Amino acid sequence: MAVDEVTENPSLKPGTKPRPCEKYIDNFFRCCDVEFKTTNSMLGKLKECKSNSEMEAKLKDYNAIKEEIVNVGMHECNFLIEKEFHDNMSYRISDRLRDFCFEEKLTDEYIFKVKEIYSAEDKAGADVFFETCNKEGNLERKKVIDDMALIKSNLRKHEQCTHIKLSEEKLNNAAKRVQRLLCDLCLLTLRPAKDLPLKPDDGKPPC
Repeated sequence: MAVDEVTENPSLKPGTKPRPCEKYIDNFFRCCDVEFKTTNSMLGKLKECKSNSEMEAKLKDYNAIKEEIVNVGMHECNFLIEKEFHDNMSYRISDRLRDFCFEEKLTDEYIFKVKEIYSAEDKAGADVFFETCNKEGNLERKKVIDDMALIKSNLRKHEQCTHIKLSEEKLNNAAKRVQRLLCDLCLLTLRPAKDLPLKPDDGKPPC
């Protein structure tokens, strides 16, 4: 999925910005579908854990999370994520789960609430993605992705629909995940202002 894959239209008037092609947009949303369905699948696995230490072990098992990314892509989404995205996606999934799975006991009611929060994060990412679609060139798109205030504003907007107010810490964590997801799926070769390590060196996702 290349960021400069846009619809070629020789009839465009001068000054009209080309729009990303439908395939590019479709791939973005299918990648997000895999990521958030994998998050929910892993949330179900965490519910089966008998202790916090067992949950912690699952959250650090990035290979198992990557296997689940493949499994969900194949059997639920009919879409395989390219391997170059697996590491960062597994870190985001682990970080997303870690934000909430130790807050309360994972009852059905609490899991429903957490899934609503994840849905708000997914929708906020989509909003910012469409903002990038209205920009021309990687540098202009990167400015949008680096705009943490814009990302947080979209998160707050969708948060209101869930009737759940995130703490500033959790809001900031979600905004960073949205930023990293957009960097991976929109720009590919560009990264946020603060470079992320390729792999966590302490068993935790990059922050």
